[in-house]
Amino acid sequence: MGSFPRFLNCDDEAEAPFARAGSPISFRVPVGQGQPRPESGAESRAESGAESLLRRLESRPLPISEWARACGARTVSGSFKRSVHRALELGLVERTLPEKPNSRLQQYRLTEKGKRVITSRREQAR
Repeated sequence: MGSFPRFLNCDDEAEAPFARAGSPISFRVPVGQGQPRPESGAESRAESGAESLLRRLESRPLPISEWARACGARTVSGSFKRSVHRALELGLVERTLPEKPNSRLQQYRLTEKGKRVITSRREQAR
C-alpha cells in the first residue's frame, strides 16, 4: 500500500449508534491513529519545547494568546492548548484566576515546581 492511512467504513446503524433512526450514514475512521508510539528523538525535542514554553513565563504571568506569540505561534492552536493543559496537570504552571478558568482575563504563571524544573535544566546544561 502507499503512504495513505487505511480506513474503516461504517455503514451500519449498529456500528454507529449516534446515527438517526432510519438514516444510514457513512463515515471513515483512520485505522491505527491514536495508538501509542515508541519513544523517539522527537519526544526528547518536545521536552525541550516544553522547557521553552515554561521559560516564557519566567518574567511575568501572561494571557494564553501572548504566551503563544512569545513561543512563536501566530495563534493559540489546539496543540498549544494541550501543552498548557499538560503543564497545568503537572503543576508546572497555574492560573492567576483559578476559580474562573474561562475568564478573558485569565493569565498563567510559573509555580515553584516550574521554576525548579527550569533551574535544574539550566544547571544540567552547564
